[in-house]
Amino acid sequence: MSEFPYTLQDTFYIDNMFLQLFSSHFRLTLGKQQISPGTGYVWNPTDIFNVKDIMDPAYEQTGVTAIGLDIYPMAGNSIFLAIQPKEDVDHTTWYARIRQSTAALDLSLNIAQYAWTESGLYDPLLFPWERTYKRFMTGTAFSADIAGFGVHGEYAYNKLTSLDFYIHIPKDIEILILPEKTSRFSSGEHYIEFLAGIDYTFDNSLFIMAEYFHSDFGKDKEDLVFNDFLQYMSGTTRSINRDYLFFQAMYPVTDLITSTAFIITNLNDQSTALNFQLSTTLGNNVETDILGSWFVGDEDSEFGTQKAAGRIRLKVFF
Repeated sequence: MSEFPYTLQDTFYIDNMFLQLFSSHFRLTLGKQQISPGTGYVWNPTDIFNVKDIMDPAYEQTGVTAIGLDIYPMAGNSIFLAIQPKEDVDHTTWYARIRQSTAALDLSLNIAQYAWTESGLYDPLLFPWERTYKRFMTGTAFSADIAGFGVHGEYAYNKLTSLDFYIHIPKDIEILILPEKTSRFSSGEHYIEFLAGIDYTFDNSLFIMAEYFHSDFGKDKEDLVFNDFLQYMSGTTRSINRDYLFFQAMYPVTDLITSTAFIITNLNDQSTALNFQLSTTLGNNVETDILGSWFVGDEDSEFGTQKAAGRIRLKVFF
């Protein structure tokens, strides 16, 4: 009789675990916590902590290990401060947000500084390299209700200052001339990202939303190289190209079943991802998501490199 050994893994990944100390005017949070700045659904230019999966933007994000402090000076007004200590001041992450909320408008001002690492392969020797920048970000985010329509947006100004560069060269290989420029970003230059969105809910509960996103960190299709895809897949950048359009329609079929369809179009390479999702609640503690995608575009475009994809997710709460 044949045996098929199976090893039971003993590793657990904890998305959120923190300690809180709070009163009526402040809340101090220590540990792995949810920090999700911004009002955008698919993209968040003012969020320095997370990068969403654009094919599943509503999925819960992993917590951020930091020291967070919420201060409530008065009704409708709040101040949030976060810090992630590192080996020195230049590499330490700090973030601050001032937020004002009213019945029809939610407005926040954001400022942050953090170490931002870009990596790639040095052609033609394919040695891995890393360049670290001190990235300064300041921006704003808002959401408002105007005549029944919801509008939201974000704007972020980014400035990069080069900190470190390291190329991984084997000890037995000598290189007389190091590459003068491996990065596509320039120290001292500024980069802008912004998003604008609108949504509306009909009387029959049909919900529709549209978003437009622009990023200076993206490139034109003809200028892309292999390292650009590495940055995107690692989460260093939010997009490969510069301009994107998103449209979503969501409808509750029953109290327990919700159907969703959304389209993401890369306006630069003219490729499109068509996505469909069916979410079902099987009880108080169990949810299922069935997701399917169909891609249209040239073979060398962002979404045209594959034709179809699908996934099934089971979520159990306890």
